[in-house]
Amino acid sequence: MIVLNTKENSIQKKKKQTFLVKTNDFNELVYEKLKEAELEMNNTNKRYSKEDILKSMRNIIG
Repeated sequence: MIVLNTKENSIQKKKKQTFLVKTNDFNELVYEKLKEAELEMNNTNKRYSKEDILKSMRNIIG
């Protein structure tokens, strides 16, 4: 396969790479939050229902 090295291709590649960086950052953030939640879960007996979680999320989001 031959790819022409044009400005348009470079812009598309840069956009794709930028998206991948943001996706990786987001994935890392989610992973860290899940690990933090797991640690908290193991250190306490308190459990939250899905209704409690949804209510909290709605209050935070607005």
